[in-house]
Amino acid sequence: MTILNIRGVNINFEIIGTGGPWVVLITGGRRGYTEFIAFANKIAAKGFRVILHDRRNTGASDILIEGSDGEEEIWTDDLAILLEKIGAVPAFVGGTSSGARMSMLFYTRHPKMVKALMLMRITGGDFAAGRLPEMYYQQFIRAAEQGGMAAVCATEQYQERIKANPGNRERLMAMDPQQYIAVMTHWLNKFLEGWTGAVLAKIIVLVFIVVFIQRRPQGIFALKGRSAEA
Repeated sequence: MTILNIRGVNINFEIIGTGGPWVVLITGGRRGYTEFIAFANKIAAKGFRVILHDRRNTGASDILIEGSDGEEEIWTDDLAILLEKIGAVPAFVGGTSSGARMSMLFYTRHPKMVKALMLMRITGGDFAAGRLPEMYYQQFIRAAEQGGMAAVCATEQYQERIKANPGNRERLMAMDPQQYIAVMTHWLNKFLEGWTGAVLAKIIVLVFIVVFIQRRPQGIFALKGRSAEA
């Protein structure tokens, strides 16, 4: 385990492997990187160097609830600085669930740092869109509204982060609950914008397909001769 200060936040990370191309693995949800250690060891055994890290506000890294960007955008920029500081570019970047989403976002923001993407368990659809905002933001906003920062610290997810990094409790308790609510609401809205955009993109694609079929029912490559008559 190694600590590197990235934009005022202590980021917990680990490099597994001694040589070869760089690989970044990002866990799903808001979980710490330790669940990927066994997987990273198997990849490293094939001749790769694997970077695991706890994103800010997750695992054993520091909690800092602030920023005008969305939380996932902040994570991608933290990762870019981390990779630059340790000389680990370009890299294969991948993850599961929210780690897969972050990998794709990382490529859109820092394309020159990515060799290829490795996407696993990509989540989406109505179920995820309805469940994740509550899991990531809404339950903690309610806790702050009802019981202040002490109630936030008492939630299961924050208890895990405080246990992994005891200094996180002091950082949280020093926050104004209203400021915490404002930032978390901002991040919630940013998160929902991403889901809205994905849904609209699906609708546009479906409309295009329907219109195309109506105007050209024979398809893109129309058959000719006997094949067309069959």
